[in-house]
Amino acid sequence: MDHEQLKKMDAASVIWTAIQLSGLKRRQAEKTQEWSRGTIDRWTSAKDPHLPNMDDLCELIVMTAQGRPAGENIMVQWLIARANDGALQYDVPALTPDELARLFVEFSSDFGASAIAAFDALKDQQIVRVEALRMNRALMDIISTAQQIQQGLVPYI
Repeated sequence: MDHEQLKKMDAASVIWTAIQLSGLKRRQAEKTQEWSRGTIDRWTSAKDPHLPNMDDLCELIVMTAQGRPAGENIMVQWLIARANDGALQYDVPALTPDELARLFVEFSSDFGASAIAAFDALKDQQIVRVEALRMNRALMDIISTAQQIQQGLVPYI
């Protein structure tokens, strides 16, 4: 992939491409790295602004390099192409009052769903796998919505 094509890609696309080129299975990579199920799906989703932290990014680069030098990894090439051209974008659009209100209602709804899932799971004083997964999913929804709210407020701070 040439320099101009790399510059135009977003982070989620680069991560998805690196995983595809490496032949890795997302679930196996998550298991190997002890990342929660769905982590890579979030990183490669255009609708979810969640991206890996620096430690996870390094692990992802090593995993997708498949024994090749790190400089040949598309994620490293993308970082260099974007940084050399000053194209790294950190501008986050501000939330409108309507968007903020909608997200706070969604956050409250997610929080309520999480409380219900926890109550249902704990009433028999046992936690089985399916209940733990349900509670985890509810918490992930809360976190995702909270991150959207936080990122949309950054321009006002």
